[in-house]
Amino acid sequence: VSWTFDDGNGNSTTANQNVIVHDVTKPVTPTLADVTGECSATASVATTTDNCVGTVTGTTGDPLTYTTQGTHVIHWTFSDGNGNSTTANQNVIVLDVTAPVTPTLADVTGECSATATAPTTTDNCAGTVTGTTTDPLTYTTQGQHIIHWTFSDGNGNNTTANQKVIIHDVTAPVISNCPGNITVTAATGQITAIATWTPPSATDNCTATGSITWTNNYSPGASFPLGTTTVTYTATDASNNVSTCTFTVTVNGTAYSSVSGTLKYNNAAKTPMNNVTLSINTNPVTTSTTDANGYYIFNNLLPGTYTISVTTNHKDVGGINSTDAGAVNTWSTMGGQIEYVKFMAGDVATTFNFINSTDALRIQRYFVHGEALDRSPWSYWKKGVTVTSNNSVMPTDFNVTVSGTNIINFDLLALCSGDYNGSMVPNSSKSVSSSIELIPGNTLQMGANQEFELPVRTIAEMQAGAVSLIMNIPSDLLQVEDVMVNGSTEPVSFAVNGNELRIGWNSLNAVNVPANGTLLTLKLKTTANFTTGQSILLSLSPDPLNEIADASFNVIEGVVLQVDEVDNGMVGVPNSQEVYTMSLDNYPNPFRSFTKVVYTIPFKGKVSLQVMDMLGQVVSTLVNENKEEGKYNVLFDGTKLSQGFYSVVLNVQGVNSEATRSIRMVMNK
Repeated sequence: VSWTFDDGNGNSTTANQNVIVHDVTKPVTPTLADVTGECSATASVATTTDNCVGTVTGTTGDPLTYTTQGTHVIHWTFSDGNGNSTTANQNVIVLDVTAPVTPTLADVTGECSATATAPTTTDNCAGTVTGTTTDPLTYTTQGQHIIHWTFSDGNGNNTTANQKVIIHDVTAPVISNCPGNITVTAATGQITAIATWTPPSATDNCTATGSITWTNNYSPGASFPLGTTTVTYTATDASNNVSTCTFTVTVNGTAYSSVSGTLKYNNAAKTPMNNVTLSINTNPVTTSTTDANGYYIFNNLLPGTYTISVTTNHKDVGGINSTDAGAVNTWSTMGGQIEYVKFMAGDVATTFNFINSTDALRIQRYFVHGEALDRSPWSYWKKGVTVTSNNSVMPTDFNVTVSGTNIINFDLLALCSGDYNGSMVPNSSKSVSSSIELIPGNTLQMGANQEFELPVRTIAEMQAGAVSLIMNIPSDLLQVEDVMVNGSTEPVSFAVNGNELRIGWNSLNAVNVPANGTLLTLKLKTTANFTTGQSILLSLSPDPLNEIADASFNVIEGVVLQVDEVDNGMVGVPNSQEVYTMSLDNYPNPFRSFTKVVYTIPFKGKVSLQVMDMLGQVVSTLVNENKEEGKYNVLFDGTKLSQGFYSVVLNVQGVNSEATRSIRMVMNK
């Protein structure tokens, strides 16, 4: 630079000055960010700044784009054009971290076998990726199988997916050569015939022919009954798929048949009649004996109409009394639907197929006097055949028609003729107790050869339509002159046979008897044998025929009757001429509700008479008072006690002595 220095006075001088521009500063060394990518990466040209040039663009001999996985370095040089330069390195990183897409794989299916093909998926870098597996691709076993697939992109990224292979055979075997319907004829009288055929065959899509399982309800050469029978063949493959083939076998012919049923007594329990022989009018006659259930059967019967009869009945007759007579008399006037066998049991007089008062009288006379009935002792008929009145059309037979099929439940009923109400129980013991109990009452004083009336009283109130009594009487001490039912004008049937008195009465007009009222009055006379010191106490025979029936002629259960004891001599009053000994007794024993306790004390004193149970506890005190020496009795009511054994203890304490006596008595409910 040329400088002029002028002092303003015309004086000047000059000087030269050098200006030197010399750039010695390099461009700034930049810090270059890494360039990254998963599949590839491209770097942009890097720049930096310079103090003189400003922006300086880098240059390099390295590639700017990379596709190979890994880290690459670009070497940049930055020159400012003034001979100053700087360098910097830049990393280019290619790193694939994304796994292939997890695919949804469809099931591979087949009936007998199935083969899977390798599935593919997509990847961000590799594009299409094919799965690999170590599992088999082909399966032949029925069921579900799993193939485990792995998808790798080659860059270390993997994904997995499972694929189902399902083998399911749903196709049934195909049956061929199924036989057609077959008809055969059985020999006469035979109920079966043999039929033959060629069995069918089958094929299957999966199962070998020899491995198909066959089942059938009949095989060739089997025996078939009369009529039509369906034969079924079933073919089952290894996967339990089923096909069936059916055809019929019809057997024609004339068959033997059977008739079967039961024979039972027509009582409430329908008691089976065992060991009874029945016959059917085949040629020759065929018989059948009933078993414990009353069951019978006749086999080998050709078509036709047959009559069944009772050949032998080993049962005793029974159950016939005034209750039946009263019921028969009622039905004769009022009717009502009854089994025909019951009608027969009530229709006992000569004119059959008509019930009237004569039949009722004959039944009562049978009970009282033992007079035979006109009808045979037993009546039989088919169950379910009924009549409603004497005007009904009476059946004439109970034939059975056989037409080639078995007849079952051809049931028969039986009754003793006269046992209209079916009170008898066949096969039962003859010692069955009656429904009546007769207990002692008070003491009635009578001498020898003396007529008197002896009332038979009821403990409970009742309405009586029929009376049937079998009483024990000492015929050597007592004569029966008449029997009357209190309040009734109907005559009473009675008969004495040895020491047995039978009384029968029935009426359509029932009598009402109050509690402790008189039901019967016995007109009696003592004999010359009834001497001083003797006593008479009537009792009932232990017979189920002893019954009191109500106005509808239904048996009244648990009847208790009471009758006085007849004594010849003073009872309970001391006799200075008689010497008494200690005694204690009761009757009846066993008893069901009441019993009479009779005791004698030998001296005057305090008397205690007690009933005790088996534990020694007092259940009743009958006497607890002072008494004179003599004979006494007291009625004991045991209706509130339980069945079992009891003791009666008598104790008397006198001035200078004491005596005790005990007995055991039995109560049966």
